[in-house]
Amino acid sequence: DAHTMNGPYTLRILGPEDTKLLHALLDLFAVAFDERDAADAARSTDDSPQRLLAGETFVAIAALRAGEVVGGLTGYFLPKPARAG
Repeated sequence: DAHTMNGPYTLRILGPEDTKLLHALLDLFAVAFDERDAADAARSTDDSPQRLLAGETFVAIAALRAGEVVGGLTGYFLPKPARAG
């Protein structure tokens, strides 16, 4: 079955101390979406992964198996526009 996953897996919401896991997740995304060059360029200029992970507008969740990042997702919280009234 394509939907069966051999566990155990752990989901981790990344915090400021998890910059290595964030880089591993971004590397995984770069391979999955065929954007390795863009990821390398971003890594060489971005010095704020701890700030990003500590902020209130970004979330990263990593799926780990035996301590290795095997999946995950990232998202940004956007303010809801006020309704004109």
